[in-house]
Amino acid sequence: MWIWRIWIACRKWCADFFQPLLPSGAMSQETEKPTDDDIFLPADEEESSNEVAALEAELVVARQEAEQFKLLAQRKAADLENQRKRHLKERTDDQQYATEGVIKDMVGVLDDLHRAVEHLPADATGIAEVDNMVQGVRLVHRKFVTTMERRGVTSESAVGTLFDPQMHEALQQLVDDSVPEGTVIREFQRAYKLHDRLLRPAMVVVATGGPSPMAAPAVEEEEAPAIEVEEAPAIEVEEVPATLGEVIEVAEESADEAKE
Repeated sequence: MWIWRIWIACRKWCADFFQPLLPSGAMSQETEKPTDDDIFLPADEEESSNEVAALEAELVVARQEAEQFKLLAQRKAADLENQRKRHLKERTDDQQYATEGVIKDMVGVLDDLHRAVEHLPADATGIAEVDNMVQGVRLVHRKFVTTMERRGVTSESAVGTLFDPQMHEALQQLVDDSVPEGTVIREFQRAYKLHDRLLRPAMVVVATGGPSPMAAPAVEEEEAPAIEVEEAPAIEVEEVPATLGEVIEVAEESADEAKE
């Protein structure tokens, strides 16, 4: 564009320089012809305005594309973060529950030890060999339970708790109105958990026919303690004379006593 303008300026300067040397007719014809500015400058301005409009349209499109790419990048970053967290959780779970299969087999052995300890004699038998064997079984059972707990295995008795379908498996229902409805009254097999995951549900017997567990327990009204009232001491009241003669006699006796 600037080269074109320099070319136009050079032509003007040449025309002004050689104008006195030209014939008059040529001068009139030359002056009647339109100048290069009249021919090219309006077209250049129109072309420039068209270029500006095209650039503005391209800028709008570029901004829209940039916004779309920004949203896409944010979405991809969120997906990547979720995937990283999911892989971390899977890795942690693999580390915590890597021994799940082995521990499932070991809880059966632990049940046998529980039954053996329950049937051991509570008191010493007086026979050294038997007492030593009983003590050894108890020590093995205690060490087995401690090792399982250290590995994240926990177990609790279900007797006396309400039936939980996620933790218990009902084998039988017995009518028992002494406990609330749905209470576990017997346990054939304990439930075991590895950290937060259930390894094996408990096999239980559930009571039925009792009061609803949601019913509020009746409040026994306590009798108010009896208030002991102490008897007032008896007040001795002297007899008052009823007749005038008796009054005179009393007055004389009082006078005699005063003289004495």
